[in-house]
Amino acid sequence: MAYNSSFSAATSLRALVVDHLRLTAQRLPQIRALAVNAPVPAIVLVYDLYEDTDREDELIDRNLLQNPLFVPTNRNLEVASK
Repeated sequence: MAYNSSFSAATSLRALVVDHLRLTAQRLPQIRALAVNAPVPAIVLVYDLYEDTDREDELIDRNLLQNPLFVPTNRNLEVASK
């Protein structure tokens, strides 16, 4: 009898966790590809994307930019949605 109640509780908990994760994931930013047409400083690109300069390090780190003054034009960048 204890096995049935434990199994039922675990099954209910699993369903709650899955629902919570599904709702949480819907609110997370999505990653998309972006190609720039001309060399641009990372801080300018970040401001154009987010109207905020606080996310410059995120862009630099995510894309392993060697020189943040010249975002390369020869590849797609990964950027997060707002």
